Amino acid sequence: MNPKLVAAYRILDCLPPDSLPRTPEAKIPAMTKIEAALTVARNHAHKIVTSTTAPYDGAKLIVWEACHPMDHVPNELMVFVGLESEYDDFTDETRTEYYGAAHCKEVRVRVEKRIVEAAKQLLSEEI
Repeated sequence: MNPKLVAAYRILDCLPPDSLPRTPEAKIPAMTKIEAALTVARNHAHKIVTSTTAPYDGAKLIVWEACHPMDHVPNELMVFVGLESEYDDFTDETRTEYYGAAHCKEVRVRVEKRIVEAAKQLLSEEI
């Protein structure tokens, strides 16, 4: 794990400290909490775009690791909050019974495509 990502996880305090590699303090870059959230989110976005992580799983990680620790979620990440929620809605048993399993699967596939597009957009905004 690169030092910038380690620093971001430490700032967000979203992983147990013993799960992070030890990095000499001199190599830990300074960043704001928003920069840390965007760093973690971009790491997951890269995994989504390269198919290392399934789109929904990546969006869920962005929400839990980059959005939940924030008092105010950066605008760039709000799309993942909405898409993760929409995907979850169509895994619900009540919706599946109402709309049918095939329709719910179609919706989830469309949401996954939108997650990939959102991940590409997030990566294109990287400075």
